Amino acid sequence: YNVGVGPVSTDLGKHMLRTLVDQMDFITVRDEGSIDVLKEAGAYRDDVILAADAAVNAPYTDAEDTSRRLADQGIETNSDFIAINVNPYIDSWAGATAAGLDKKTFLDIYAASLRVVWEKIKIPYLFVCTQHMDVDITSELQERLEPEMYIGRFSNRFCGHQDIKGALGRAGLTVGMRLHSIILAASMNVPVVGLAYQPKVEYFLQSNGLEETIAE
Repeated sequence: YNVGVGPVSTDLGKHMLRTLVDQMDFITVRDEGSIDVLKEAGAYRDDVILAADAAVNAPYTDAEDTSRRLADQGIETNSDFIAINVNPYIDSWAGATAAGLDKKTFLDIYAASLRVVWEKIKIPYLFVCTQHMDVDITSELQERLEPEMYIGRFSNRFCGHQDIKGALGRAGLTVGMRLHSIILAASMNVPVVGLAYQPKVEYFLQSNGLEETIAE
């Protein structure tokens, strides 16, 4: 139900996918890319249903509650901000033949890029974590920037998805790495740029005609 399929690159992986699919009573996938993966693996069935990710219709806190939640964390949002979301996977899905990218290099490049954007438009960043395990790498990225460049960090360690969605809905732009940060922002009609660390990020953006926003 509501799955993204892949990546599946080995013969054993394709065999396992076919075996799993054969045991399903029904299957819904959230993007055309997943259908392509099923077909390429010989696991596609005619009863596979293409549907939207459940996060698209997830509820969100209204403007007043969102402002209160942000203020509780010392975050004022009277002006525009850019939402930034990262995760620690970095090159985990790059494949065995791809050049590696260590965490320090990734963070140095990312921080330098954020600094360039800041110098051009002077719009601060709000770091948004949609998964507990992303807090540490987000802190490391934040520490590489001058304090005037960001307005804080908003994390699901202390709030629910509806609060995260409400906060992302206030952004002028979301630059997301985790898929659901991108989905939550896009479903609030916020422009998004997706850092495609895994094919599922590309699949979602392609499904919505946003190929030009994919960063690899």
